[in-house]
Amino acid sequence: MIRVLRTVVVMAALGMAIAVVAAAALFAFGDPSLAHAVITIDGEQVRVGQMQGSVALVAVLVIVVVLVILLVLPFAVLLPIVATALALFLVLLAVAGTAALALSPFILIGWVFWRVARPRPRPMAQAPMTPR
Repeated sequence: MIRVLRTVVVMAALGMAIAVVAAAALFAFGDPSLAHAVITIDGEQVRVGQMQGSVALVAVLVIVVVLVILLVLPFAVLLPIVATALALFLVLLAVAGTAALALSPFILIGWVFWRVARPRPRPMAQAPMTPR
């Protein structure tokens, strides 16, 4: 199982690395199709072709994006799953406690009947002691 998990992690890392390199190459070397892309921030539109920068700026942006994907995204996915599992565990614990409390007289009566009805174990005979 660990080997499969390791393989999945390596494949995901390779895929992310290829995607990052491809995105950096597209932005750094100015693909003509990206020149017409428009980014809207607070109502202001900026064309990607009008942006100026260098390969170092793209590298920093890519590193920031990768860190956000690696650090924020797992917590955004795992935190709700852990919270849901904890809530389900607490609900099941409450249901089990309620059932134990409601059924406790029957459990006690059954235990008493079991103690009375079971056969008594015979006392074991002591083996004679032999000197060595």
